[in-house]
Amino acid sequence: MKSVWTQIVATILGGFLAAGAGWFVDWKRESRRLENIQSLAITALQDDLKYSIGLYDKLTEDYNKTSIIWFAIINTIQESRQFYQKNKEWLVIFDDKELREKIFQYYIQSDLFLKKLENMEKRKGEIEKRLFEKINQFKIEHPTWKEDAIRKTALASMNDEVKEHDNLVKKIIPDSVLEIRDYRSNASGLINSINNYKNKK
Repeated sequence: MKSVWTQIVATILGGFLAAGAGWFVDWKRESRRLENIQSLAITALQDDLKYSIGLYDKLTEDYNKTSIIWFAIINTIQESRQFYQKNKEWLVIFDDKELREKIFQYYIQSDLFLKKLENMEKRKGEIEKRLFEKINQFKIEHPTWKEDAIRKTALASMNDEVKEHDNLVKKIIPDSVLEIRDYRSNASGLINSINNYKNKK
């Protein structure tokens, strides 16, 4: 009888040990998988942030040369952050709450800022297009008028929009372009924060 119970206990203990060993292997496998995902996420985020810094510089440089905020550069910045946009739920793999918050805030705030720049440039263009159309309209309606008279009449007919345009060109857009350096600085600081996190691992 004793040998039978000994065999039963040994079988039960063996089952527990086997189950425990299996759980440990699964845990290690899952742990390595998460480490790989985190490593890929760190690389993707850092690549995007480094690329964005160069694009922020180009956005400012091209504006200073042409007084135009180029949509192509804004679109490129937005396209470069597709990894974050499509995988933002994976931020939970970073066990540093402060770092997660920094990443989240950088992307949401910079996205809103880029949309603001784009909308201001669009509005400026809409007013300029409308003025051009008004000038052509008055040229057709008043073929004997001189160019200066036509332009003055067109401007007078769009008084509120002209004021809005002047405010955009002389104040709002230049001040907003100066803010680009803040987002460039935030991107650089975030790269350092991610590096510090990676080095602690």
